[in-house]
Order: sequence, then structure tokens, then C-alpha cells
Amino acid sequence: MSTFNCEGTVGKYGSGFATMQLRASDDSRATYETEGSARALMEDGTMVSGSLRGVGRRDEGKLKLFSVDNTNNGDQNLSVWEVDILNKSASLKVYALR
Repeated sequence: MSTFNCEGTVGKYGSGFATMQLRASDDSRATYETEGSARALMEDGTMVSGSLRGVGRRDEGKLKLFSVDNTNNGDQNLSVWEVDILNKSASLKVYALR
């Protein structure tokens, strides 16, 4: 199992912090199951937290992860993470499901 931590600005959620655990689904370690948690501090000072679950795949030094997220404020999102392992950078797109 591998773990990574990310932080950055996440749209309407403001400053976000996430921890993801990746568990390889195959011997080549090219596909993964993911699980994690996230917290965000919104501009008005409200703290939002959520659980993350999904799948991902690796192509050389890059990961693409897809998670469905439940938050304590009732939001449900599909998150698409693109992680550059070698450069230690990531981007995140969040799509509202509810």
C-alpha cells in the first residue's frame, strides 16, 4: 500500500488537504483501489471533511485517480486527480454529483 498527501486550493472549498491510500489491484501495479480522507477550510471559516473512495491507474510516472466523495455538508462529488509522481505535483477537478 502507498500513501500520499496533497494540499492546495479546491474551488468553492478553499484550502484543501487530502490523504489517499493506494492498494495495487494487479501484479504490475498499474491499477489501484483508492481510499482516503479530505478536509477543507472555506473562506467563511467553515471546515468541511469528507471520505474518498475510488480507482486509479498508473502510466509510467503518472497516476490518474477517480474518487467518489461524501462530505459532512451533504455534498457528493466525483473527483479526478492527475498526479505526476516524479515531479511531486497534482491537479484536481471536482464535479458535483449532488
